[in-house]
Parts: sequence; structure tokens; C-alpha cells
Amino acid sequence: MKTRVDNSKANLIGQRFGRLTVISEGKTRGYYKYYLCKCDCGNEKEIYEANLRRGLTKSCGCLQKERARKANLIHGHTAKGKKTKLYRVWCGMHNRCKCKTNSSYELYGARGITVCDEWKEFLPFYDWAIANRYREGLEIDRIDGNKGYGPDNCRWVTPRENGLNKRNNRLITINGETRTLSEWAEISGINYNLLWYRVHAGWTGTDMLKPPRNKQTKDTILSGRGRPHLNRH
Repeated sequence: MKTRVDNSKANLIGQRFGRLTVISEGKTRGYYKYYLCKCDCGNEKEIYEANLRRGLTKSCGCLQKERARKANLIHGHTAKGKKTKLYRVWCGMHNRCKCKTNSSYELYGARGITVCDEWKEFLPFYDWAIANRYREGLEIDRIDGNKGYGPDNCRWVTPRENGLNKRNNRLITINGETRTLSEWAEISGINYNLLWYRVHAGWTGTDMLKPPRNKQTKDTILSGRGRPHLNRH
């Protein structure tokens, strides 16, 4: 006659339950058997065998703390009528990349720009933001405009820095140095609109940075009166 094996009594060492990995047998307290488990967070704790088998215990306790923290954090950032700026930034990322009715979708989601899996929930994004010195008044910026939102491709910048980095800011090369039109305007002291006119009028090279000639004013040049001589070289 074959002996029936009671699988319910099988050793659990090496098995995984949620965040817990069983590393050895623990103490037996009366009729209750415990196993020593290592949690993904690094803590070790003895867990009652029946709770492991039934899926009632899935961590050393860190999972419950995280859920409580998440609930408190989300509530604090999404209180009705009082959503924080950081939460709105997180929502804005997802809307631009996923919502086809969003006014910016064509520049983001339609181009294949996505939000990384890690930031699908607000809490990891919040932790990254705080660790990277987020403060009110800063804006999120993608370092590589052709890549998506993620901790390896994002940073916090001022609105001015973000404006200079926008995809639609015209790049101009003068004497082998390439800068945005906004940067050339700041360096030269010439009005941005005047530089924009010169680009579309065909000006190139160092002529771009020449001040208005004679008594021509910015307004007359922009209106097309007193059109400057174009460099044809």
C-alpha cells in the first residue's frame, strides 16, 4: 500500500509568497508552525505557515505601510478643488501622452512619447520629484525631446530654461555655434522678433546679429519698410 503524502505539510523553504521568500523553518509555537522569511525590502520576519499558504501575509508589514502612505499622499494631493501643482504635473504627463483629445497629444502621444511604467502611479513619481529637489515654480523637462518621461530622461527646470528647450524653438548656427533663436536674442541683445524676421527674410551667419542699420527701427524692419540688404553669400 502506498503512503499518502500530505502536501499541506511540505516544506516551504525557497518558495515565494508575495514579497516574502522563505529561507528557513522557524519556531513552532504550540500547534502553530512558523517560517523565517526575507522580505523584498530586506527585513526578515517569522510568519505563521497557514497565513503564507492562504496568501494572508505577503510582506513583513511594509506593503501595508506603503498602501497607507499612498492613500494619505494621494488624498493630500488630490483633495477636491485643491490638487497640488506636482499632482497636476503628473496628470499632465499622462494626458499629453495618452489622451487623444488633449491639445498637446500630437506633439507627444502621436509621436510615440510615453510615460515609463514606474511613473504609472503617482507615489514613485512623487518620490523621484522630491529626491531631485522639486520645488514650486519648476517645470518638468525631458532631456532628450525624442524620448519619453522617466527618471533617466527628466529633470526640473525653470520656465525660462524649459522655453529654451522646447521642440519648436528654432536652432540657428553662427560661426559653427548652434543655439536657439531665444539664446541668440539674449546673447546679442537684439529683439527676438527681429531675429525671427531676419531668419525668414533669408539672413544668415554673423549678419543675423548686426544691429539695425542707419535710423531704421525695430518696428519699421518688422513691418517690411526699409527692408535690410540680405546677405547672398
